[in-house]
Amino acid sequence: MIDERGEVRWYLFSRPDKKRPGSDSDQRFGGGISERSDRCPDHLVHYRCGQVYSLPWDLRCRERQRPKNMRRYRKSKGIRLTIRTLSAGWHDKDEVLLHAVFQLLADFVEQESPHKHIDWNHDAVHRRAWKEIRDLYRWWMIKRPSRRTPLEDKKIAQPPLRFEKVVGTKFLRLATPDKQKYAAYYRALRQHARLEQKWHGGDQRNLHRLVNIRQFLWT
Repeated sequence: MIDERGEVRWYLFSRPDKKRPGSDSDQRFGGGISERSDRCPDHLVHYRCGQVYSLPWDLRCRERQRPKNMRRYRKSKGIRLTIRTLSAGWHDKDEVLLHAVFQLLADFVEQESPHKHIDWNHDAVHRRAWKEIRDLYRWWMIKRPSRRTPLEDKKIAQPPLRFEKVVGTKFLRLATPDKQKYAAYYRALRQHARLEQKWHGGDQRNLHRLVNIRQFLWT
């Protein structure tokens, strides 16, 4: 604040329930005020008008309104994302990207309880966004895991993995199975390839749908 002498003053705001001795009290500002005119630490508020904002105290108030699990995340040095839909071992980055993004959606729905903190009936935009969130969550948690491929049919005989020697060399190569004997397996293999292409297209579309509502994934 600029005082009557034209000097800029810094003010440190203390909590209302812990007033320091000798400090003036003003309920409009949320607590006691102590004046500092030398220099301003990073956590103080520099202002030049009649409105006063105590950023540290306001942030603490808003922090108490957050769910307990969110407060725990904010205090941690970093955010660790556990992808529950991937097994241990190596996964290509295109697969990790898909699972990581939808794991964030699952964590948002299950941990932050957005239906309790956000009025999704506020307008048509929020209603559409909430419908997308629920549809994508159900697709990821229920519909997608229920995918089945013909290759999972245990009644279909699969050709054994055999190698044969390359004539005139010391190398081996994969032997070609009898396609007539294992005709059912090769039909299932072609069906599996078509399904994989269809599933990949569905994954891409739903990934784009989730990105389009990214701005609604907060509480």
